[in-house]
Amino acid sequence: MTNEIEDALSKAIHDQRLSWRAKGIFAAFLLKKSEYGFNKSWIIGNGKEGRDATTAAIGELKKLGYLKTRGIQEKTTGQMIDNKFELTEDKPLIDF
Repeated sequence: MTNEIEDALSKAIHDQRLSWRAKGIFAAFLLKKSEYGFNKSWIIGNGKEGRDATTAAIGELKKLGYLKTRGIQEKTTGQMIDNKFELTEDKPLIDF
């Protein structure tokens, strides 16, 4: 694990504003972000929390500046079909 990943993970783990569910999703993102297919559908399909709980946890991460999402559109219809996660450019390394 690189120092950057360790630093981001440590900050998230110690951030008391985040639920443990959100911390787990963030940890999975940091460890799997380079793998194709790591998106909201993957998290829902590989966990037991369900769509609503997963959406709420991702919302926490977005609200607090840990992640941003970019919509993925179906090429033929233009319909939004999923979200791709990205780290925020200005890291959420919040002092607390």
